[in-house]
Amino acid sequence: MPRLLVIGDIHGHHAALASLLDWIAVAADDTIVTLGDHISGGPNSKGVIDELLSLKRRTRVISLLGNHELLMQKALQSQEFHRDWLTRGGASILASYGNCPLVGVPAAHWSFIRSCRRFYENSRYIFVHGIVDPRLPMKEQSDEKLFWQKLTGNLNHCSGKTIICGHTPQRTGHPLRRKGVICIDTDIKGNGWLTCLEPATGRYWQINSKGKRRKASL
Repeated sequence: MPRLLVIGDIHGHHAALASLLDWIAVAADDTIVTLGDHISGGPNSKGVIDELLSLKRRTRVISLLGNHELLMQKALQSQEFHRDWLTRGGASILASYGNCPLVGVPAAHWSFIRSCRRFYENSRYIFVHGIVDPRLPMKEQSDEKLFWQKLTGNLNHCSGKTIICGHTPQRTGHPLRRKGVICIDTDIKGNGWLTCLEPATGRYWQINSKGKRRKASL
């Protein structure tokens, strides 16, 4: 049966992503949603994008825009901001590309970043990187909410749909479930875990940067 699977913030941890995808045995009729911040922080941002481009050739992948993708695009447009970006995760990204200039990042990778969606929703769920304004329909959401603000409590969206988000690291290493919202950024960037959630069943799979695996349910 086709599955809808959601992967939290990857932050350049390619080895963890590759192991996770192998473990969950992605099938051609699955849909994979990635919640943004694919890059920055871990050792191999380039490898993460390569992996997702390969995955797109095998199954349906919906990738969302995170604040680190936004920062990378802004760094391409401004030399002044580029210098600041290098201290905010940009240096680790460029290192994964062999320390090439930003304009030397492969065109396919820029296309991937620019193709990332602001959000995705279906009949039951809304997927975002950050949070939402619960009073507004999705087409009216601000970038500040979608990419920058952290989750601080319940989030009952006016649509009645459950929000599934990343961006707010859960230092416990486990997904956070509050009324109307589930956060699956389980802090791989801070030596935590990378999480894949199957919303329909509540099952989730996790791998850390050392390759340790665990599986549980919400």
